[in-house]
Amino acid sequence: MREQGGIATELDVRQAEQLVYSASQTIPDIERQIEATENRLNLILARSPRAITRGRSLIQQEELPSVPPGLPSSLLERRPDVRAAEQNLIASNAIIGSGARGVFSTN
Repeated sequence: MREQGGIATELDVRQAEQLVYSASQTIPDIERQIEATENRLNLILARSPRAITRGRSLIQQEELPSVPPGLPSSLLERRPDVRAAEQNLIASNAIIGSGARGVFSTN
């Protein structure tokens, strides 16, 4: 309409079309990223993969179940994210330990 009214050039129209095309090409990648994030969240919550309900405000969202006192801390060791963090720490320490001997060696 802007082109027909003499306000925009054909170049402006083509650039706008290119922006729309580029945006439409990123949508499938973003949808895949959302699905992967939802799957990771469900894994942490020990649920089967499914879409995460959204669109409600924080106040309207369901409350998390209360954690009863006295649960053993060993339950944390079963969480995949805690295990991964522990393994990353062990690997980092091993890298630092092996690299420090070579870098600071006086021989």
